[in-house]
Parts: sequence; C-alpha cells; structure tokens
Amino acid sequence: MVVLAKGELEQIALPAAVQKAAPPLADVPEVDLGGGACRADAARAGVAACEGHGVFKVTGHGVPAGRLARVEAAAAAFFAMAQP
Repeated sequence: MVVLAKGELEQIALPAAVQKAAPPLADVPEVDLGGGACRADAARAGVAACEGHGVFKVTGHGVPAGRLARVEAAAAAFFAMAQP
C-alpha cells in the first residue's frame, strides 16, 4: 500500500468533477488472495471494492515484505516528483 503525504496528493492534477474528499484509509476494502476463498470470491470482492470505493488493498498475495518496501519507496519517489 502506498500512503502519500498531503503535499504529494495536492501535486496530482485531477479534473474538478473527480475531486472529492478522500475516505479514511481504514475504510479501504481488503481483498485477501490467500485466505482460503476461491478465486471467484476474490474476483467478486475486487470488483465490488472498485465499484463501491474505487481502490482496494490486497493481502495474502505472497509477495515478500522487502519487495513491497522497495515498490512503496519507488512509488513514493514517483509521486514526490514535480509535475511538468
């Protein structure tokens, strides 16, 4: 999961019609890929999360923590860049 500071979020240009108050991170739905649910259940949960919230957090994916940390660092560096 990537968490951006308020200043970083303000650098992302969105059309006025799209801008609305961001929901708290605690409200972001979670889709567990390793919790014993079948693939179809996980797919339905992902679709429901996208339709209802727009994003979701994936757990149970098996990606090592070190790799996730590197991806998050790269994403944070990308979003910290100034817009042209």
